Amino acid sequence: MGLIALFSQTANADWVQTSGPGGGIISAFATSGSNIFAGTDGEGIYLSVNNGTSWTAVNNGLADLFITSIAVLGDKVFAGTERGGVFLSTDDGANWIAANSGITDPFIRSIAVIGNKIIAGNDSGVFISTNSGTNWTVANTGLKNLNIRSFAVSGSSIFAGTWGGGVFRSTDTGASWTEANYGITNKSIRSFAISGNYIFAGTWGGVFISSNNGIGWTPVNNGLTKGLVSSLATSGNHIYAGSDYDGGIFFSADNGANWVAINNGLTNKDVQSLIVVNGKIYAGTNGGGVFISIDNGANWIPSNDGLMDSEIMCLMVYGSNIFAGTGGGGISFSANNGTSWTVANNGINSIYIWSFAVCRNNIFSGTDSGVFISADSGMNWTSVNNGLTNVNVHSFAVSGNNIFACTDSGVFLTANNGANWASADSGLLGRAVNTLLANDTNIFAGTSGSGVFLSANSGATWAAANNGLPSGSNVYYLALSGRNIFAAIEEHGVFLSNNSGISWVEVNSDFTKYYITSFAVAVNNIFVGTNGGGVFLSTDNGDSWNAVNGGLANKYVLSLAATDSTLFAGTYRGGVWRRPLSEMTEVIDPKPRNNPQNPSVFSLLAPVRSHQKMTISFSLPCTEKVAIKVYTLSGHEIATLVDESLGSGLHCLSWDTRNIAAGCYAVRMQAGSSIYAKSIPIFR
Repeated sequence: MGLIALFSQTANADWVQTSGPGGGIISAFATSGSNIFAGTDGEGIYLSVNNGTSWTAVNNGLADLFITSIAVLGDKVFAGTERGGVFLSTDDGANWIAANSGITDPFIRSIAVIGNKIIAGNDSGVFISTNSGTNWTVANTGLKNLNIRSFAVSGSSIFAGTWGGGVFRSTDTGASWTEANYGITNKSIRSFAISGNYIFAGTWGGVFISSNNGIGWTPVNNGLTKGLVSSLATSGNHIYAGSDYDGGIFFSADNGANWVAINNGLTNKDVQSLIVVNGKIYAGTNGGGVFISIDNGANWIPSNDGLMDSEIMCLMVYGSNIFAGTGGGGISFSANNGTSWTVANNGINSIYIWSFAVCRNNIFSGTDSGVFISADSGMNWTSVNNGLTNVNVHSFAVSGNNIFACTDSGVFLTANNGANWASADSGLLGRAVNTLLANDTNIFAGTSGSGVFLSANSGATWAAANNGLPSGSNVYYLALSGRNIFAAIEEHGVFLSNNSGISWVEVNSDFTKYYITSFAVAVNNIFVGTNGGGVFLSTDNGDSWNAVNGGLANKYVLSLAATDSTLFAGTYRGGVWRRPLSEMTEVIDPKPRNNPQNPSVFSLLAPVRSHQKMTISFSLPCTEKVAIKVYTLSGHEIATLVDESLGSGLHCLSWDTRNIAAGCYAVRMQAGSSIYAKSIPIFR
């Protein structure tokens, strides 16, 4: 009884965020007592009070959720952000206030503590506060490069790492700075770590060590095969280095003289941040969230429960499972409508998942490293790339036993579950293909810059099918509803073809300002996901669209998928959301909630384009108090057609729709304690 929920319990009519998949971009860590803080790139700060087992967002008052750095001074937690400057919390992150007086550049790159002072670095240099962030003073004397990226404190010395200018040292708590670059050959400094008398600097050219307070530096990179060192951490005499761009984590037990890779279980090797707390190593990754090691890095496990910063690039329903492909965290699935999620990356060596398909009970995933197949519902995956000369696979289409995969350089075909692939590109001329759609034996390809192509012979040849499409169209998504094909075109919205691509018409007047990211089809309902506008619904093949965003806090929707009863939306940095279809379409079983032995009849005769009235007929088994009202999809009442007691028998009402805007509406009838509902489109 979805409409009852929509109008009688509006709190249940909204989108609900599921529990995952967990993950995201972890830009910073800090610890305060037993609390561990993780800063994300878009979802603010998360707190763990149980050693990373679970995380809770602590963002009240945090006006900028793009966190670059975190530092702790006593009971005060400071957060540096990309656009909002510095924020302060005095209650373990429960509440935050801005603390920026005197800071001229709000993009804070790094924060550190020395004594009772807070130092913040940005592209305007160094700022210092002696009163817990109430006021800040610029402290750039002696700095020859103001692009601050990192700080370290060793005794009474402060080290500032710059982008392009190397290391500067202050021995007077920031009052003045001296260049300290002797021996450093790469002056793009990303990170520091202190171990006893040793100072380590992570650069875009590996690691350097100083044993004399920065007077001289020596490169220590033996075994460090990835030199883009974004983060460093120490535990006793153990040094850990995290690398950008799939470099992973390296370990040294001899002050950096030798390094070994320690990446077992670390499925995302783009490491942004590191911290060691009570013997546990925490690694923050670019898209994969947090990984923890309890054995000095020998093994890693993801620990992202509650960490809702993941990018959901694709969704698929398969049986009772919902599969989510992420940008940085690989694949997860849920068997309970998103109440819980399970990571399913065994055998996959790619963490960027663009698409899914099913053929003969096998699941295929398209990634930036080619195609993977699972024959056991996603528990294990195997690479199947033989013959695939371009491995950046955007989308699939399945036609019988044929599977088509599109890439940056055309389309490939397999008829044997991916054991072998062959180019199916004749007529496409190696164009970048973004999306594929199978309609019986016709295969449609959406391209970058060349519109839509059609193959009617299993990909042997292709021909343009662009009549009515804008010239040079970038077609990113295709969807099929009955005989209707929908195409999402960059900067032009949605187009429709009801004749197998012979011609197209624009059907997007309600949301042309949004970038279309995805489609989903549920019976005759077409859903569109947008980048910033949330989700739109059309119940009339695109003639009209309505936003269905109640409760959807994150309107940057990247993917959609529908079951028989629920629509799922994958978002940018917000995980997966869900909403019952009935609460958006108002299509429910028109049976009374009570008295099923005496069912009423409730029917609508919709106005067609040439008529202005809608006829409503219903029968009552006995005299009842009857109320019939009309609502918009968002739940706003626009008309009351009847509200009185009526006798038993057949009744007919007529509603004049001449002054009603075109769109989809819900008609709700309550007869006694029974409630009925139907949706109705109004055309113009």
